[in-house]
Amino acid sequence: MKYSPCPSPATKWPGAPAARWVTTLAAAAGIIAAAGCKPAAPVAPPPPIVEVMEVTATNVPMHTEIIGQLDSPQNVEVRARVEAF
Repeated sequence: MKYSPCPSPATKWPGAPAARWVTTLAAAAGIIAAAGCKPAAPVAPPPPIVEVMEVTATNVPMHTEIIGQLDSPQNVEVRARVEAF
């Protein structure tokens, strides 16, 4: 056997070229698979549920009486500036 300063990987580790090909193919397959993976499009929500009513014409009174009471949040004294009748 002739001495070589840089031995080939085949003589240093038997089966190394085959392992290198397997590693290279696995890396290439991983890159292709990662490039092909795209996130799925988000699913649109279902349409909202809407209540539907039929409109009918009726007679309605034109005014309404409502009894109420007003109360101010501030209490104010009202005084006359002039004393007279």
